[in-house]
Amino acid sequence: MAQSDIGLIAEVSECDFAHDGRAYLAARLKSRARVAEYWCEEGTEGLFYCTVEDVHDAPLSDDEAARARETLTNVRRCTLPAARA
Repeated sequence: MAQSDIGLIAEVSECDFAHDGRAYLAARLKSRARVAEYWCEEGTEGLFYCTVEDVHDAPLSDDEAARARETLTNVRRCTLPAARA
């Protein structure tokens, strides 16, 4: 992670933990954010924290919006529960 990196802000609606420590999340992406500063909190075994600034994107063109919808359709075809086996 570095300052000025772009990240996604997501609202987690569901979280299931596997016995091996992995987590399966269901989330809705809310916005993009730029990392303003970051640090590793002592005693967290390497967990990083950061402060962020909102990124305000320009609206998509019709062509970009069509490609985004196509990508979303393709992603939704993926079957994540099958990967849990």
